[in-house]
Amino acid sequence: MAERYELLPVLRARPLLAVAPRTAERIGLTTCRRLYLWYGTHAVEVEIELDNTLEEQELCITQDSLEALRVPMHLPFALRREGANLHIGPSVGILAARTEAGLASMVHVLSHHLQGETEPRGAVLACSVEGLDLARNEVRGYLYNPRSGAWEAGVYSLPRALFKRVPLPAGVREALHERLGNRVFNNYLLSKWEMHQWLHPFAALRPHLPATILLRKPRDLIRWIKQRQDILIKPTTGSQGQGIVRMQGRDEGQVAVWRDEANDREPRLFPTAEQAATWWWEHKASACIAQQRIVLMQHHEQAVDFRVLLAKDGSGEWQAFGTVARFGAPGRQVSNISRGGRAMMAQEALVHELGWSEQKAARAVADMEALAVEAGRALDACGPLYGNLGVDLALDVAGQLWLLELNNLDPNHTIAIDAGNRSLFYALKRANLHYAQRLAGFY
Repeated sequence: MAERYELLPVLRARPLLAVAPRTAERIGLTTCRRLYLWYGTHAVEVEIELDNTLEEQELCITQDSLEALRVPMHLPFALRREGANLHIGPSVGILAARTEAGLASMVHVLSHHLQGETEPRGAVLACSVEGLDLARNEVRGYLYNPRSGAWEAGVYSLPRALFKRVPLPAGVREALHERLGNRVFNNYLLSKWEMHQWLHPFAALRPHLPATILLRKPRDLIRWIKQRQDILIKPTTGSQGQGIVRMQGRDEGQVAVWRDEANDREPRLFPTAEQAATWWWEHKASACIAQQRIVLMQHHEQAVDFRVLLAKDGSGEWQAFGTVARFGAPGRQVSNISRGGRAMMAQEALVHELGWSEQKAARAVADMEALAVEAGRALDACGPLYGNLGVDLALDVAGQLWLLELNNLDPNHTIAIDAGNRSLFYALKRANLHYAQRLAGFY
């Protein structure tokens, strides 16, 4: 991160930026006479003046310019020269709620992004979809004050980069892209079907993807029941294991159906695949995929799968920060913590719960994390910008590694806390902040 500067207002008739001669030399302003001074998405044109009376960390800026830029004066900032532009920053935002009321009720938890930050600098804004005023390049939201540790309500300049954690209407996404370009991350909500379509062309990932189809009509489901015998039906945009249905072909054409949300221990039996498909089609609530059922590794009748906590940090590269094992509630076909499951760090779980050797467990975790990073890089090649993912993987009873899902809307990584590793949770939150600062040009 660059050096920290203190902003000092001055009253002058013309827009001015005054700096100490050594500061001008350090940031390349010794021969510069005029440039555009930026904060967030606002800019003013200023004259450059060298002033021997200023300290190296002081920047003197005309009061009118500071007000036009909406720069918070109490924060330490860095500078970045880019041709005829000089950026004050970083200014980053977390789009954390749909409504202003929703943001007000949860803004305090966003301090997790700054937990353990040794030298906070620049602006960190919390905002909601409702609080965006893109016509004015402004947001109504909260600015983090590192001195008090409080979030201060106000109207602020639209930040230079944004971490999106909530769905956006298409029109708002397009307007944000017009203003920020490729500086909004997790900017596209990837469905389960799109995940399969996007990753399947990558040779390194293809062997790890369960066979999957989009259910467009009842005969798609009938064909798959007969062909695959044992399948899962999942909503394309579902989460937390909700809405998953298992169908299994049996002798004489019968089909057994389990609805996990009802915790059905005994399946409902249909005489034919056609009847099972017709029943399901009449009751389905959304678009769905059918997927080859992976027979997950079991422990005491608990399904076991894994979540790799994946994020980009200030380097801009994907990092696997840790891997958590999830144990489902006994008899359930999903392992989600919200559905009665439990979590442990993967290495510990494989060794102490499943009896693996330390070496075997370490190799398995390394393979999972390498596959997760490969999936993140593949997403980068697909176009939309991501920086925060929860990658769900599974080992089947034969030891095959499967890539089940890329959680990309808001994988806030509280599963690390469930697994007893709070420091891992904070490390991920800091990584999200550092990646936003990198996109803003200041890491």
